Amino acid sequence: MRKFIVNVGLVCVCACTGCDQSEEIRHYRAAKPATQAEPAKRAVEPSTAERPPAEAHQSATNAADQRMLAAIVMHADQAWFFKSLGPTSQLEPQVDTFRLLLKSVRFTAGKPQWDLPDGWRQKGESGMRYATLEFGPVENPVELTVIPLPIPPGDRAAYVLSNVNRWRQQLNLSPIAATELDQQSEELELDGATGVVVDLAGN
Repeated sequence: MRKFIVNVGLVCVCACTGCDQSEEIRHYRAAKPATQAEPAKRAVEPSTAERPPAEAHQSATNAADQRMLAAIVMHADQAWFFKSLGPTSQLEPQVDTFRLLLKSVRFTAGKPQWDLPDGWRQKGESGMRYATLEFGPVENPVELTVIPLPIPPGDRAAYVLSNVNRWRQQLNLSPIAATELDQQSEELELDGATGVVVDLAGN
């Protein structure tokens, strides 16, 4: 009789343990959808949180005093993001120089090359950055980053628009519709590539 009671107790313990384990499995599976969404973050140019501290600090300053010169250069299945964000007083004199830089872009073995403007300085690869260009005072320069990302499947015009609206948001500007993209940007035909350029002033 005692053996029967002990066996019944063991069965109850195992049954309870089994219930706890099945509950843990259900809880674990419920968390999976969050990890499956992660790759979508790379469909657009990196957000402020993903950028190096210096650029994140620039985005956090007063948007009304900021200006952005940016371009998406699409070559094969890669999008190359050229972007500079900084004080209007420092970027405004560089507008024409920025366009000349972009017009000089050509590709060799899938990698971009360009003519470095007079007075600008160039650094090599770092993290996600293919290159970092600097201009202005050496002790407090403004950066122009060059970052490559794969172009996702789908409508390329929609891809460009999503990035332009992301940039506009960084400067407290309202998003634009697809029908407005031509008026709010400039398209450049480069050597074997197409570039879309924007010049944005903060609000």
